[in-house]
Amino acid sequence: MRPTITNEKQSSNRMKTVIKVFFPNEGITICEHFAADTLKSVVTKIGLQRVADACLRNIDSVLNINNVPLVTKRIDNYYENRQHPVGNGWYVFTGTNTMVKKRQLDMLKELFHLNMRVAIV
Repeated sequence: MRPTITNEKQSSNRMKTVIKVFFPNEGITICEHFAADTLKSVVTKIGLQRVADACLRNIDSVLNINNVPLVTKRIDNYYENRQHPVGNGWYVFTGTNTMVKKRQLDMLKELFHLNMRVAIV
């Protein structure tokens, strides 16, 4: 009789993915242990107010997940455990998978014409 694989077993077999962001003009690479931490670092580097303004302009985009902006000063009652403080009253929403985080960074790259490469490693 073959053992049944539970969801817990399947999830433990998933490969961990991280995001690596390279800024060639500056020679800077940001690649934290967790994709969420890389997202927070890159968004902070780009500028929290700048990204928050982009979230307001692009309401129906990947920068707003379930009506929660990527960067905001407002805590959402339902998603507050997925909004992480990054200083001065700002919060970054990290409650998405790594692929969505990459898409968010790619969108910011296009919106702000940034010279940066984003990769999932």
